[in-house]
Formats: sequence, structure tokens, C-alpha cells
Amino acid sequence: MITPLPYGDYRRCAMKAILVLFCAFLAAGSGFAQTANHQKIIPIDSDIYQAIKSLYISTGLALPSTTGPWSEEELLRMLNKIDVNQLRPGEQSAYDFAERELTQETKVFTFDFAATVQTMFHTNTTDFVTEDSYATPWNQTLKPFIDLGFEFRFASMFYGFGNIPLVNRIYTGAELDAYGRGPYAASNSFGKYGFATNVLMVPPNGELSYIDFNVPYRTFIAAGTSVWSLEIGRDRLSWGNGESGNFVVGDHIQYHDNIRSTWFGDKFKYTYNISSFQWPGQYYGYDGLGADGVGTTNGNIFSPVGTGWAVMPDGNELNLGLKLFIAHRLEWRVWKLNFALTESVMYQQGPGENFNPTVFIPTMILHNLYKGRTQNSLLAFEADYTVIPALNIYFQMAVDEFSLPGESVPTANEDSTSSAFAFMLGAKTSLPMGSGMLTGSFEFAITDPFLYLRDHGGAGTISAGRQEIGLNFVVANRYRGLGSDNIYVEDFLGYRHGGDAIVLNAKADYRQFGKWSAGVNLMYMIHGTHDKWTVWDEVYSADSAYGPKQYPTPTKSHETENVADEDASRRNIASHTVALSLSGSYLVWQAERWGKLNAFGQIDFVTVVNPGNISSNAAAFDAQFSLGLTYSF
Repeated sequence: MITPLPYGDYRRCAMKAILVLFCAFLAAGSGFAQTANHQKIIPIDSDIYQAIKSLYISTGLALPSTTGPWSEEELLRMLNKIDVNQLRPGEQSAYDFAERELTQETKVFTFDFAATVQTMFHTNTTDFVTEDSYATPWNQTLKPFIDLGFEFRFASMFYGFGNIPLVNRIYTGAELDAYGRGPYAASNSFGKYGFATNVLMVPPNGELSYIDFNVPYRTFIAAGTSVWSLEIGRDRLSWGNGESGNFVVGDHIQYHDNIRSTWFGDKFKYTYNISSFQWPGQYYGYDGLGADGVGTTNGNIFSPVGTGWAVMPDGNELNLGLKLFIAHRLEWRVWKLNFALTESVMYQQGPGENFNPTVFIPTMILHNLYKGRTQNSLLAFEADYTVIPALNIYFQMAVDEFSLPGESVPTANEDSTSSAFAFMLGAKTSLPMGSGMLTGSFEFAITDPFLYLRDHGGAGTISAGRQEIGLNFVVANRYRGLGSDNIYVEDFLGYRHGGDAIVLNAKADYRQFGKWSAGVNLMYMIHGTHDKWTVWDEVYSADSAYGPKQYPTPTKSHETENVADEDASRRNIASHTVALSLSGSYLVWQAERWGKLNAFGQIDFVTVVNPGNISSNAAAFDAQFSLGLTYSF
């Protein structure tokens, strides 16, 4: 059932729209210069950072800060460390691009406009209907049909940004996958249909309710100086140097509602972040009375859907709990070595549980505040070393769970918590070629089966059916359309592929920054039977007669329950995925006073052997295409 928004909600939406249009009018009519202000926040997918990173590797410096996004001040500090007198033509071109973008004349108000026409199509609408079966996350593929952006700068230290994208909803419903699992969040633009566009009101997105009304996805206010930056709002984050993903914060999450502060210098950087996500009781029923699969809260009765997504039929959301990702991250450089240490907790508070304000102290050792009912901790260590100019090697390790000396370990007769680690080792190269930069990387990653998953924690349990949802590092973004119900889509906060995975990733890319680019990426992944909906449990040793057992990656059996699969025990083999991706962009036309026109495209060829982790399933193949043109000024 689709329930229209209450009249008050329409009125609030209208008032917000009027305010936005008024700001846009001011922005369009204003253009006077002011004192230099470099507090603009540069997004994680910006070519500016990519240019600086390629210059660092090519000239023999260790990687620049891998904690994004960044302020212009911070990127300018990075750029100024490069010796311009030693640059070769391709390096000089990349340097000039970054410098030009970071030192543009600052104005009190600016207004940006972009219009994109994009087509998406793929060849297999049977086996590839969910986002997990796509080589690239949907939110990184779909572009807004119209994107209105505005920013303001005040004095030398205040900056604000907001955008109003007119875009089709990425998620428009729910479907079972080809193997009877789910229902999973589904999309009219991907998976379900062979062909779609981003043009509004064009089939298969031909209804008004398919327009995304959960926007904006990037909006914030920021302040800073030459040594610190503070951002409050909504933005994408990425922490780490991985190409296939990062273990603590991945770039595939559509948005963080967060407060982020950084302090940075030539040798160090400290980041403190608080991100707020939807409390799981909003999309799984809250079993506050201990009833079987039905939670009663504030007089509303919700049947736990057990699917990883949920629709609230009456538009009323549970607001009795909270889920916060709290982390601090320290980066420091010694010679050509970079180190990064990240300590984080997932803080989840349900009804009747005491609030613990000490988790918000930036100097606190968060692991010392551990409470199994409300807090789950994750620790990560990273390092990179530029061996010679054009060659950088890097390492990541994440620790979710392990047994300290004296603590119980799994045996044939005693259960215990399962170890949960993740390791990544890779190498990057960058060197000038002609008037551009050629970059490449090779990466290996392995994650334990129970990584990111955790115990239900006892009282205040959130339930899906009879299965208890733990205090895990799986988070949900909310999506909705006009008059539509909410859809909550869950993802691992860290590594996109989650636990129980072995990944090899090779990448090559050539760019003339600001002009054109071409790249190729090849990924091979072995994935065991565990996924983001696997229910955590204590384990025995692998030779025990009891169960579930502690197996190495990849697992070949699923011995615990699964929230999205009523018959997960049929999973009996690891799956193998090969994805070959070709991508490119080209500046078709540019005029200083009239804007520019860019073309872009990506083609992914994906083959999965043992799809669904079931040996009797035939191998599946899909060709996934995305092509488009963007005009912007």
C-alpha cells in the first residue's frame, strides 16, 4: 500500500523548496569576489585528489592523506609539498590542473547547473537483479537528470554547500532474487529491466512517485583555517588506500549524516567523526515485549520483515533508539612511510538503555568503554611506503574480534567468539606519459567469515522474524519517493564485499586531467556463504561435533540463521566472480562563459560461478552498460 504524505509534510517540503529557490536566486545574481577562502570541501571522487595522489607516487612521496573528503586548504598544503622544478610534462599537466582548480577566485555566492542524459542497460534480467550482483554500486552509476548546486563563502573561514538533484529513485521496490532470497531492494533503473534512462517520467520510471524525494545527498556547512576543518551535514566518506574497498569506511555508502572535524599539518592528521544512521528498529520490528516476531512500540505494531529492507505502511517511524558510528583516526608520516590508526565503535542504543556520553570524548580510548549491549568496536591499522619513485606499497588490517590471553577460544567441547580479521596488501604505480598520467594498482584482500557481525546483546533485541539482529557494522540508508513508503537499504559500513571474501583486483588508468580518461579494472573474488544478513553466533572448532563451526575463508556451509534467506543451509559452496570493467570520459566542448559538455561511459562484463553459493546453480553472465552526456556551467 502506498500512503500519500500528510498535508503538513507537503507544506514543509514546499517551504524548503521556496527557501532553496531563493538561495539559488541570490547565488545566480551574486558574483562579487571576497577575501580568499579555501574551506571548500572537495568530494572523495574528485579528480583534484586523484591528480595529487598520482603526483605523490610519481615523484617519490608517500601517499597523501587517505581520509576523505578534504578541504581546499588541506589539498593546497599537499600540493605545495611537490617540487615544481622537477616535474616532467605529464606531471606538470596534472599539477597545473590541481592548482587551477584549488586557486580559483572565491565568491560569496556561486550557483552551478548540470544536466545529464544517461542510459543504463544490461543483458541478464534474471540472475542480476540486485545491487550485490553489479560490478559498480548503483549510487555511483546513476547521475541526476538535473543537478542544481549552490555554495557560499563568508570571510576566510566559513563555507556552505547544498545541491538539489532531480533524479530517479535508485531503489523503487523489492524483489526476490533469482535464488529465492529476499525480497531485496530493487530498482527500475538497474537489474529489473534491460533498458532504462535517467530522464524523469520516462518508462520504466514513468510515474511521479519514482522521482527521488530523499534529496539532497550532499549538503553541509563547514568552517576552518589552514590547520583545521569542521564539517556538519551530509556527505560521502572514504577512509583508506584500497582500490576494491576499505575496511572501516567504504566509499559505496550513499551518504553519512555526520559531524567531522580534522586537524592537519605536514606530518600528521587527526580526524574525529560521528555518523548517525537509521536505528534498526525502524526497519526491523522491535521485540520489546519478547513476543515471537512482532514488536510493539508506541502503539504501532510492526511485523518484522526479515529482509534487510522494510516499508513502514503508515508512514510512522520508530524513534526510540539510535545508531552512531563514532571514530577517530590518526595519520602520521615518517620519511617516506605513512601510518594510519583508526579506532571506532558502533554505538547502538535501544529503548530503556542508559545513554553513555563518554563515547563522544575525542581523546577517549573507545575500546575501554566496551559494553556488549550497546557498543561494538573495530580497530584498523594502515601503512604505505614509497619504495622508489613510481612505486608505492600499502597494507591494511582490521581487527573486529579476537581472543586475548586468558580468554576462551573455540574447542571441540567449548564455544567462543569467532576471530574476525581483515587483511589487504597492494601496490600502486604512477608515472607521466605524454601530457597525462598513467596509474596502476594490484591488490589482494581477505576477510574472515564473521567480520562486521556481532552478538544480539541480550535485552532490547531487535528481531527479524525469530532471528535476532546484532550490534553489527551493517548500516542502512533511507530512500523514498513522493507519496511513497520508506525503503531502507543495508550495506556494510566498511568493505563493500563484507566478510568471508578473497579478492584480487588489478587496475590501470590513463588521464589527461580535465580533458579525458580511460581505465580498465579486473576483479576476481571468491566469496563464502556468509553475507550481511548472516546471524552471528558463537562457534566451536572445525573438528567439533557441535556447531556452528569456525571455518577459514571461504566457508562452504552456512550453519547459522540468515535474516534474508529462510533456507541458508542449502548454501554448499563458495562462489567465484570475475568482473572486467572498461570506463572512460571525454571533454567534448568547453567555453569559458558557456560551460562545458562531457561524455562518459562504463562497460562491465560479470561472470559468476556457483551463484547464490549453491553448486547446482548454473554459471551466470551479464554485460552492464552505462553511457551519458553532461552539460554543466
